[in-house]
Amino acid sequence: MGNYGTKRLNFYRKIKRNKDGTLRLRLSVEERQTLQDLPKQLKELLNSDDESLKRLFPPAYQDDIAQEIEYQQLMREDLLASHLQNLEILEQTIDAESITEEQAFVWLKALNEIRLVIGTRLDITEDSLDELQNLPSTDPSLMGLAIYNYLSWLQEQIVIALEAN
Repeated sequence: MGNYGTKRLNFYRKIKRNKDGTLRLRLSVEERQTLQDLPKQLKELLNSDDESLKRLFPPAYQDDIAQEIEYQQLMREDLLASHLQNLEILEQTIDAESITEEQAFVWLKALNEIRLVIGTRLDITEDSLDELQNLPSTDPSLMGLAIYNYLSWLQEQIVIALEAN
């Protein structure tokens, strides 16, 4: 592809590194609206015992119930506070023209937290992802899968931008 191919790929990037090290966000109004809604939805869900949160609060002791209960009592509040802080920063910066490198790393965490919940709800695994890509247009999981794929792509955009000099 040569240099032409590289320049062409750069043109389609939604997130690019500025000369000052910040990351410029070239997201549409619709993308920003979606990204504004998702953290709100997850924040509401975090206050529940919903099964789809299990990957955000993974067990430490699967074979020892007493130790697992103790671990969850000690760590759940810290994990919850971390998740809420990540989501809050994503919400606060979603309309920004640029974000700092530190904020970009928080975006990666927040987007991943949202992806984990969507992935759990859709029962996404390495093996099932290819199957899910071929869902019929009437399948109710299609919207969730589209958002999951978009968030995965957006994370990739951030990583590429962070790696750029």
